[in-house]
Formats: sequence, structure tokens, C-alpha cells
Amino acid sequence: MVHTEDVESVRNAWAETRATGKDYQIQYRVLWPDGSVHWLESQAKCQRNSDGRATRLVGVLTDITRRRLTEEAMLRTEKLAVAGRLAASVAHEINNPLEAVGNLLYLISRVEFAEAARSQAS
Repeated sequence: MVHTEDVESVRNAWAETRATGKDYQIQYRVLWPDGSVHWLESQAKCQRNSDGRATRLVGVLTDITRRRLTEEAMLRTEKLAVAGRLAASVAHEINNPLEAVGNLLYLISRVEFAEAARSQAS
């Protein structure tokens, strides 16, 4: 049932725990019979006999699918927020020179109007 892309990491974690006696903790995907993919978190303690040989792992499996989906949604949202801030920054940097150009064009048009008014008044 372990997802094919996660089989190797699960085997490696299992082998390391058996060899070293370290706590076993890993997150991996599994395929449910209906074809859906779920995330599990496996945590266990290694029990050894008097010779120091690993005899069993005692632990729990937790379905963390909802947590993973929430984390992924938050990451996508954060990426969109960063893109939005970047777009706003770029728009601001482009808008400043354009506004200055617009102001200069307005002043030029007013100067021509003022010069025309002066020439007619004289």
C-alpha cells in the first residue's frame, strides 16, 4: 500500500531504526483500495532484547492527509501573496516615472496654452 515513490525512504528508515535503535518517525503516502492517496505519519520506539538485538517496534500510525492538504494550500496561498507583492512593487516602480512624464506633458500643454494667450493679449 505504500506509494511507489516512498517505498525506498520507508525501507531506509526501517533499516536505520533496526540497526541503530533510534526512534522511528517518517511521513509517507499510501494508496487506499479506492485509489485515493493518503499521508501517514509513523512513529515508533525500538525495543531490544538483552543482547541488544531489536525485537519489535511499538508505535502508532496517524492519518495526516488533511494536515498535509492544509499545508499545501497555505504554501500555494503564500506563493500567490508573494507574487502579488512583487507585482505591486513592480507596478509602483513603473508608475512613478510614468506619472512624472504625465505631469511634464500636462505642464507642456499648459505652457503652450499660456504662450498663445499672451500672444493674443499683446
